[in-house]
Amino acid sequence: MHELSLCRSIFSIVDRASAGRDVTVVHLQVGKLRQVVPDSLRYCWTLMSDQTSLGGSILDIDLIDITLACQDCAVVSRVEHDLILLCSGCGSRMVTVATGEEFFLTSLDLAEA
Repeated sequence: MHELSLCRSIFSIVDRASAGRDVTVVHLQVGKLRQVVPDSLRYCWTLMSDQTSLGGSILDIDLIDITLACQDCAVVSRVEHDLILLCSGCGSRMVTVATGEEFFLTSLDLAEA
C-alpha cells in the first residue's frame, strides 16, 4: 500500500507549511495514472494524522482525468479507458500524456483563529 508512504510525505509537507496553525482540509490534485486509490489515501491520512496536530483534518482529492496530445494530428483528447493510450482522433500511438500524472498539494484550509 503505497498510499501510506504518500501520506507520510504529505504529512511532513503540511506540518511544515501550517507552521503550528490548525489545518481543516488538505487539497490535492491526483492524476488517474498515479494509481492512487482515493479512499485508501484518505484512510491512511487518518492513520497518520490521528493524535497529532493535524488530527481531524481531511484530504480533499481532485482526481485529474487522463488526456493525451497526439503528435500526428495535434488533437488533445480525454482517455475513455485508462489502459488504452491511443489518440481518439486518428488512432495514433504517437501521443504524450497532457494530464493524468499530477500529484500536487494545491492548498490548505486553516481553522479560524
